Formats: sequence, C-alpha cells, structure tokens
Amino acid sequence: LSEVFNYSESDVSSLKQTTFIKYYAPWCSHCKSMAEDFEKLSDYFPNVSFGQVDCTTNQDLCEKQSITAYPTLKLYFEGKFLPYTGSRSYENMQNFILNLFEPMFVEKSSAQLLAEASNRSHYSYF
Repeated sequence: LSEVFNYSESDVSSLKQTTFIKYYAPWCSHCKSMAEDFEKLSDYFPNVSFGQVDCTTNQDLCEKQSITAYPTLKLYFEGKFLPYTGSRSYENMQNFILNLFEPMFVEKSSAQLLAEASNRSHYSYF
C-alpha cells in the first residue's frame, strides 16, 4: 500500500520524482470529500509519490505556489508543477496522470502494422 505524505516547504522544494500534491485546509469540505479518492490513487500509481500540504500551517509555501482555493492539486513532473484543473473524481485524476505517461508515438514493426492493416475492413456501398 502506498501512502500520502504530509509535506513541508523543504519537502516540496527538494522534489525529484513525479509527485501529485494536494494543497488543502483542514476545514475545507471539498478537501475532505476527495481525500479517500486521493489516497486510492496512491495505491494505483506506485511509481508516483503523493503528498499533501496543509496551507493553514504552511502559509508561505502555499503563497509561493499561488494557492488561492482549496483543494488545489498540482503534479510535479519533469521539473515543473502542472496544475490539475479537472474534477476531483478518482477517474479524472487517474486519467490526468495516465495521460502524462502515455507515449506520444508508438513504434511498431512492419509485421505489427501489416497485422493491423489486415484486421481493418472498409466497406463502401453505392
């Protein structure tokens, strides 16, 4: 089982691997309602770290990250913070992360291309 870590400013400033971070406030009802789905995501993606920052106790960090609403989700990926702007559902957050790891192009052998072409049929009626 993976885990969601509580991050401080030093943790966030020293990130090296892909990390999905939830910036939240303990009193925020939206933050509470998405907590379970966020934790389930950490189990689905063992190669991605998951963290959360309590903005009531880490105000300087949240200001530096331009956090103005709770929850705010950002993915640290290849040296940059990418904002997550989708819905807070498990499926949408999962797809956001999956899309980052999908290759843009897939290299296929001639045999694979030939097999795919022979499986496709087009019928035209006039």
